[in-house]
Amino acid sequence: MSAPVRGSIPVGPIVGACLCLTLTLVLGVALAIEAVWPIRLTLPMERLQPLHTFLAIGFVLCGIASVLDLAVGRGHALRLVRISFWIALVPFLLAGGGSILIGRGSGREYLTWAPILSPLLILFLIGLGVAALRNVATIARRSPEAAWLIGVGLVVMPLGVIEASAYLLPGVALSRDLSFQWHGLDIVVAGWNAVLYGLGILVVGVAKPLRGRWLYLLAALAFVSTFGHHHYLSPQPETIKVIAFIASMIAGVSFLRHARAAIGLIGRPDGRPVPILIRAAELWTLVAIGSGVLLAVPRINLVLHGTYAIVGHAMGAMIGVNVMLILAGLVRLVPLSARASRRVAGWVVLANLALALLWLDLLAAGTVEGVLRFGHPYQGYRPWVERMLLPLPAFGLALAAPLWLICLDVALSALALRARRRGAARQPAPGVAITRRSAPAP
Repeated sequence: MSAPVRGSIPVGPIVGACLCLTLTLVLGVALAIEAVWPIRLTLPMERLQPLHTFLAIGFVLCGIASVLDLAVGRGHALRLVRISFWIALVPFLLAGGGSILIGRGSGREYLTWAPILSPLLILFLIGLGVAALRNVATIARRSPEAAWLIGVGLVVMPLGVIEASAYLLPGVALSRDLSFQWHGLDIVVAGWNAVLYGLGILVVGVAKPLRGRWLYLLAALAFVSTFGHHHYLSPQPETIKVIAFIASMIAGVSFLRHARAAIGLIGRPDGRPVPILIRAAELWTLVAIGSGVLLAVPRINLVLHGTYAIVGHAMGAMIGVNVMLILAGLVRLVPLSARASRRVAGWVVLANLALALLWLDLLAAGTVEGVLRFGHPYQGYRPWVERMLLPLPAFGLALAAPLWLICLDVALSALALRARRRGAARQPAPGVAITRRSAPAP
C-alpha cells in the first residue's frame, strides 16, 4: 500500500503528533519506574501524571489533524484544517502543558489542562468539523460509513468538552460535577474513537456501506449512558446505572463482530507497515471491547475499579487502538523508503508484543490488588502488588523504544520530503532564460 500522491503533507501536525507521543512515552517509562522503585523526580507526581495524560490527548488531537488530510483532500477544507491546527491546537498544547507544569492545571484526572483553555480546544474541533462537512460528499462516495463516523465524532467531541467543563458553572454540586465530568469525558473519547475508526477505513481504502438502523440506535444509547458503569458506587441515580449496565452488555454485539473480523485476519501475513498496524488495531479493539464489557459487570467492577487492571484496559485501548490507527495514517501519508518500511514493520511487531506483556502484567497486578484489598488492612496488600509490578519498567521501555523509532522515521521522512519539495520549488524551470542580473559577466 503506497502513500497517496499529494501536493503537500501536513508536516506540522505530523511532527506535533510524533513529539507528543515521544514525550508521553518518556513520561510513561518514568512513571513506571516510580511505581516500582520510588525515586525523587524533578517534578512531583501530581504534575507529571496529568502532564502524561495531557500529552497523550495531544497526540490523538495532532494525529487526527494529520490523518484528516486523507479525508478532506485539497482546497479550502484542507487550509481550514491547517489553520485550526496552528491558531487553536498549538496554543492549546503549549499553554495547557505549561499550566500543568506550573501547577495551574484543572486538578482533574483526565481533563487536566487549565479550564480557561477549553475554548481553544473547542475552536480547533469545530474547525475540523467544518472542514469535514465541506468535503462530506466526497468522503461518502469513498466510504459511507467513514463519512458517518468522522462526522459524528467531530460533532460530539466539542459537545463532550463543553459538558465536562460544566463544573465551572456556579452552584454545581460535587456529585453532579462528577457525573458531568465522566459523561463529558466518555463523549470526547467515544468521539475521537469514531473519527479514528472512520479515518482507518480511508487508510485501508475499503468502501464500507452504512449499517442497519438498529446499530445507530445502539450507538446513541452507548453515547448517552455508558459513563454510568465507570463506578457503580459513585453518587449517580440508580436508573442511570441500570441503563449503563444494559448498554454496556449490549456492547457484546460489537465484540462478536470484531471477533469475526479478527478471525478473518488469521493466516494472512503482510510485511507492509500499514496492514500490520491496522491488524494490530483490530486485535486490540477486540481486547478493549471484551475487557470493557467485563469491567462493566457490577461485581467485577466493584473488585477491579481503581486498580492497575483499569490502567491496563485504558492502555490497551489507547496504545493498541488509537496509537496504531494514527501511526497507520501517518505512514500512509508519508512515503517511506523500502528499507524504512521494513524497519517500521518490525518495530510495530515488537511494540505490540511489549504492549501485550505490559497489559497482562497490569491485569494480573490489578486482579491481585482488587481481591486482596477486601481482606487486608489499608494498603496491606501493597507488597504483593509491588512484586508483580517489578517487570513494568522493562516492559514499558520495550514498548516505548520501537514506538520512538517509528516516530523518528516518520518525522524525519516528512521533514526531508518538505525540504526536497522546497528545494525543487526554488529551482528555475527548464528552459527559463537567465536574467541580466544573474548572468555571468562577459
